[in-house]
Amino acid sequence: MKTADPELMRAINRFHVMDAIRRFGPIARVEISDRTELSATTVSAITGALLDDGLIITHQLGGIRDAARGRPRVLLDLNPDAAHVVGARLAPDAPPPRRVTSARLPGARTSPTRQGGVGPQRVARSPRGALTMLSRCSYT
Repeated sequence: MKTADPELMRAINRFHVMDAIRRFGPIARVEISDRTELSATTVSAITGALLDDGLIITHQLGGIRDAARGRPRVLLDLNPDAAHVVGARLAPDAPPPRRVTSARLPGARTSPTRQGGVGPQRVARSPRGALTMLSRCSYT
């Protein structure tokens, strides 16, 4: 009988937690546990590591002095500033590159970037031109 590799299982569980946050966020830890069928302890440990890594952020639901009993629910969501995706079609007639925030891809916010004076002809001629163009893109 084979057993699962612990590192692989941690990576798979982390993926499921991130996917639940991406698909259903903002979402509470208890809801992540329900949707992923992972234990509350596992979800808490994974979300703690994701918070430490800056990949997710918290939203407080309700105030401390609300009439509800117990701890206020803390919702988790992807940090839109944690990562960005830049896509560029490398062709002479290509549109300018686009930047997409990592939050809830696909369908996330996109914004055109400036090419910094590097034309598509230069980009099409060499990979170095593509790197130069991407390094000059604005992230606003």
